[in-house]
Amino acid sequence: MCKRQTVTLGILAIAAYVAADLAAGTGYDGKKRVLLFLVGVAAPEAAAVTDTSNSIVSVANCSKNDSNKDGEITADEINPRPGPGMFAQNCNLSGADLSSMDLSGAYLYQANLTNADLSNTDLTGVNLYRASLAGGNFTGADLAGSYLYQANLSGASLSNSNLSGVNLFRANLAGADLSRTNLSGAYLYQANLTSTNLTDANLSGASLYQADIRNANFTRTDLTGADTRGVISTGCIGQPFCGPR
Repeated sequence: MCKRQTVTLGILAIAAYVAADLAAGTGYDGKKRVLLFLVGVAAPEAAAVTDTSNSIVSVANCSKNDSNKDGEITADEINPRPGPGMFAQNCNLSGADLSSMDLSGAYLYQANLTNADLSNTDLTGVNLYRASLAGGNFTGADLAGSYLYQANLSGASLSNSNLSGVNLFRANLAGADLSRTNLSGAYLYQANLTSTNLTDANLSGASLYQADIRNANFTRTDLTGADTRGVISTGCIGQPFCGPR
């Protein structure tokens, strides 16, 4: 038996164990997601595994189709249809209109949401690990508690959004609009905030340790209790720690 077959069988064995635990009546949503992920890794040829009661979908590939040829991609033109708890990795949703939707708890690992419209969307607790969100519209969106580790948000519009407690470790926010955004308690360790607009934003209790904030606008930004040690501050404005241009 080759190494790949051994690994596959091992993963499926773990999946079977989790499934048995669920059958015993635990009903724990997190275990369902683990099960779907393991099956997706072990058998990527499966197009989709769906739990209709919880809108949880695990896919090896997802698709979008401008069926009415209007130049816009809506939720109904995406397979699987986006919803709460959506589980789709490496999914290409670039340019899609997902505004005012409930995508809370979704798992969108390395998803492509470049130039997508997620304005006023519920993205609480979403996993967007290394996702591409460049140029996206997140105005008024709720991303509280989301995981955006090394995500690309360059040039994105996040004004008036809620990013409280969000993990933005080494995320790229260069040129993004974060004006009037709630970033209280956010983790921005070594994040790229060059030329970012943070006017009237709330960064109280946030960690900006070693973040690159060159040419960023901190006018009237609330930094109460924020960790700004080691920031690269050349050319930023609005705060005493800002260095000369």
